[in-house]
Amino acid sequence: MDNEKILVSVLVAVYNGEDCLDKCIESILSQTYTNLEIIFVDDGSTDLSPQILDRYAEKDERIRVIHKTNGGLADARNTGIEASTGRYISFIDMDDWMEPDMISIMLDNFVGNDAQIVICSYSRDYKKCIPCHIVDEKEIYTGKEALGKILDRTIESFAWNKLYDRSLFDRFHFPKSVSYEDIAIMYRLVEAASKVVVLPDVLYHYVHRKSSIVATRKLKDLFMRIYSEIERYRYVMKRGYSEYGEAALLTLLNSYRPLMVASVAATHKERKEYYLQRKKCDAFLKKHFKKYAKRQNLHIRIQYYLAVKGMFVTDILALSCELLDRVIRKR
Repeated sequence: MDNEKILVSVLVAVYNGEDCLDKCIESILSQTYTNLEIIFVDDGSTDLSPQILDRYAEKDERIRVIHKTNGGLADARNTGIEASTGRYISFIDMDDWMEPDMISIMLDNFVGNDAQIVICSYSRDYKKCIPCHIVDEKEIYTGKEALGKILDRTIESFAWNKLYDRSLFDRFHFPKSVSYEDIAIMYRLVEAASKVVVLPDVLYHYVHRKSSIVATRKLKDLFMRIYSEIERYRYVMKRGYSEYGEAALLTLLNSYRPLMVASVAATHKERKEYYLQRKKCDAFLKKHFKKYAKRQNLHIRIQYYLAVKGMFVTDILALSCELLDRVIRKR
């Protein structure tokens, strides 16, 4: 296979990214592999993002810009997929950037491996770069094995840091109106893949911004994450992968932590809905995780106890915060 003849589609969903787009775009244009179809989906931006994208499109014929009304990240990605014509697809978040040889290295690893997904290691860029090596050396998994790695979080459920065979998206789409849409689709994608190659090379840079979507999740979003985790557990058990059940529930348990933290600052109206949703989630966790709880280490058992008894803990913390807030306002 002559790699230079293979068209790769790079898809970027954009919403109000005027302060970060240039670095993202330049990293794509600087790829050593040049046979690219670069699609930006402007999801109803209200800042200067549309003008920035159009300016780049005038300079490079590989760039296509789709302007649409705001429909959310999943809808923007699906729009990009439908418009793409490449054999392979890669997603990059508008905040992030790629190393110059990312596409080249990942494309090379499709050859000879019968792979449908290639995953690279990445760096978390805050005030400094923190490399996250997924594996120490290249690993090749079957779809089922990769599903297990998703559940034990060896492989994260990010859409970015991956190169996909486009044919996978003939069967799957990002679910609309669902927060944490990556979690809701990634386990299905990797299981459907013939082979998944995972690389130790740090080729993608995830940039954390306080204003990013991920940094500003609300209670309803966090509940959507938990419901996605519950659906994933049901899928695993329905497929007969009972050996992965415990790992799926541990991942669900970990999703309780940000939910409990966020609930402390909830309004009275939000807390009423919070209790209603928590009862449903807690009942599911108690029913399915109880048989695994005793064999967990101490910190997991404590986490489980706080999860199933967490509404009482949350009440105490919330009341303390409200009282403190009243004292501060009186000063």
